[in-house]
This record gives sequence, C-alpha cells and structure tokens, in this order.
Amino acid sequence: MYLSVQLSYYPLADDFKPVVKEVVKRLEATGLEVHPNRMSTQVFGEFDEVMAAL
Repeated sequence: MYLSVQLSYYPLADDFKPVVKEVVKRLEATGLEVHPNRMSTQVFGEFDEVMAAL
C-alpha cells in the first residue's frame, strides 16, 4: 500500500537547524520521496518502507 506521512521534528536546542537537516538527510537516503518544507516534511512510499525509515 502506498502512503504519505507528514512529520515534524522539534529538537529542544538553540542550534536546531543542523539536527533537522540531518533528519531530512537520513530520510532522503532511504530512497523514499521526501518533501521538506518550513514546518514539516512529507514522506511518500510503500507502507513497509516508510515505516522502516521512521
């Protein structure tokens, strides 16, 4: 089953950008379709692959 997931990652630190970028980088490395934006990131793919990545 193909699905989309929208997630937000909020690190509790002042210097948060590198941490958020690392999360997006790891998601992109899975080969899934990843669309980051200002407040969240959407991930698209087969159910088992998306769940394994998360």
